[in-house]
Amino acid sequence: MMDDPQEYELIKVGYVAHPVSGNVEQNLANMDRWLRWLVAAHDDWGFCIPWYAYVSAFMGWESLYRNTGMRDDKAILIRCDAIFLVGGRISDGMKEELDVAIYNRMDIYDYTHLGTYPPDANPRPRPRPNIQISSQTLVPGSLESEAVSITLGGITSNIKYNIDTPQEQPMPVIAPLGHTLIPISFDDLRRASKWRLPLFKNRRGGLAHSKPDGSDWTISQWLQAVLGELGEFANLHKKFFRGDFQDEQEFLLQAGKELADIVIYLDILAMQLTLDLGREVAAKFNEVSERIGCNIFLGTPTLNTESEAQRIKDAAYADMAKKEQALVKEVAACNNRIMELAQENDRIKTELLFQSNKAKLLGDVIADLRPDT
Repeated sequence: MMDDPQEYELIKVGYVAHPVSGNVEQNLANMDRWLRWLVAAHDDWGFCIPWYAYVSAFMGWESLYRNTGMRDDKAILIRCDAIFLVGGRISDGMKEELDVAIYNRMDIYDYTHLGTYPPDANPRPRPRPNIQISSQTLVPGSLESEAVSITLGGITSNIKYNIDTPQEQPMPVIAPLGHTLIPISFDDLRRASKWRLPLFKNRRGGLAHSKPDGSDWTISQWLQAVLGELGEFANLHKKFFRGDFQDEQEFLLQAGKELADIVIYLDILAMQLTLDLGREVAAKFNEVSERIGCNIFLGTPTLNTESEAQRIKDAAYADMAKKEQALVKEVAACNNRIMELAQENDRIKTELLFQSNKAKLLGDVIADLRPDT
């Protein structure tokens, strides 16, 4: 008896991306755990992991077959409905896959913020505590299963949940209706902007950018966008002092939004300049702390890619080479000083010998001048 096609034709297929390099066998074992978690968390999805078979088949020869594997993975990826990012970090290979997903306007589920391993608790994703629902604070256990309009990380979706998860359990964020919800950091902001830029629409409903990375705008145009948002905040502040707001809280509510727009546009401007704003901010903060003699520093961002690790290693080697050159100069200076001291020692020896001979000669003269007794 044939299966009913509707049982599988309506199932969406998700491509799962996970880091491979490093401890390959351990990463494959971690992928097993993530697959079990994803199947339980998204039981209405089917999952595709083509790279898993390639890595297993060519264990030890990954470098030889990587290009072929990535080509085939991407060919399968574009036939899927969404990409799921897991494993605690975005590797170089995952970045390539993510670029393909963004270019093809696929849904993106980012679970890398959960860490290397999936949560050990009930794997079905549930909302975090204190979710904003229609201007009310929702605490787990306060509502029964019902359709509600929830806002997570600024994204609103109508979705049905049974809010009964104890607060002490790990609560991974949800990606409702294909949207990605991620904790805020400079890296997360950059990644989310990359995903949203090709989808951004103008007031007339048309796509705002002809290129998915926003490079159709010049640096000057992105700078105008930053200055425009700064101008909007300045205008808002003027209205506050003019008395246009009922109270300070009303002003702060609007001010927060304008300042957020400034940061978002500023990071996109940095992206167009190929700068990592988070890293630049940390470096500048630490530079000022060092200059003023303050012991408060921002920690070095976690390395997420092999290329970044290589960049740090190259910088360390360059620093070592610079120190080695300085040491060679110092040794040369020491050798020159030793030669100068040796020459000074020879001069003193010669002078002592001369004085000794002179004293002996004077002694002989004095002896000759003495009368015989």
